[in-house]
Amino acid sequence: TNLLDLDYLYRKCIIKKWPLVTSLITGDSMLQSIDEKRLFTKKGKTVKVRPLSGATVDCMMDYIKPLLRKAPDNVILHVGTNSSVSENSGVILNKLLLLKSYIEKELPGCKVFQSNVIQRTDDTSFQTVINDLNNLLGSLYLEIIDNSNIKAQHLEKKGLHLNHHGTGRLALNFMKILKKINSKNCKTH
Repeated sequence: TNLLDLDYLYRKCIIKKWPLVTSLITGDSMLQSIDEKRLFTKKGKTVKVRPLSGATVDCMMDYIKPLLRKAPDNVILHVGTNSSVSENSGVILNKLLLLKSYIEKELPGCKVFQSNVIQRTDDTSFQTVINDLNNLLGSLYLEIIDNSNIKAQHLEKKGLHLNHHGTGRLALNFMKILKKINSKNCKTH
């Protein structure tokens, strides 16, 4: 009958962890049509796709927190496109590195991958920032997901979101890294 039964509240707020060997793919709205059930997984390995429409790197710092409580073993970040509107490549890179460090601090042993930022054709001034950012990322990350196979014809008419061909290519790019992760990863919580 105690309205402030803290033990009860604590039990109700416990977040259920994902199954062992779960890879999380999270980022901007380019992920919205990726079907996690269709991504390559070995038996006992799980993939979760969690997009956040309009996400910038700053947004991901907040959005990732509850997802990390579910304890994924691997995190694939697909973010940076929306940040290119208001920030230069150096600022975006520093924020991505902070995000990566934050994830690794919160989940020691979690492997963090960065997906290359996909071009956008809605405003060509953003493309320079994206190209510079991808060059910087390529020089720093040992394993980066290469999305250079996604071209302007894989974008919808407005030039910002992927069409179904672009979504298919992005899914294949993710499947390549997931296959590599799953062949190496035998981690348990």
